[in-house]
Amino acid sequence: MYGSGFSGNGSKRGKLADRIREASEKGYSFFCFVNGQPSPNNKQSNLYKALEAARKAGYSEIDYVVGAHRWTGADGFYMAVVVK
Repeated sequence: MYGSGFSGNGSKRGKLADRIREASEKGYSFFCFVNGQPSPNNKQSNLYKALEAARKAGYSEIDYVVGAHRWTGADGFYMAVVVK
């Protein structure tokens, strides 16, 4: 299930770090950072490509966490792919 709602507070990078930390407390491991729009079903998005890379690496449970907006809303978000 993607975007399961890990929450976090703080600055732009700190917010993502908090969400990665919460995911690790739930048994997930960090896989990679991604910048862009949170659109896991769009084959052209960076997030989709990162999720596919995690699938090809053989992970069974894959999720992502979304941090703060990058510079502006059009620049997308700071995100990370987490796996079990």
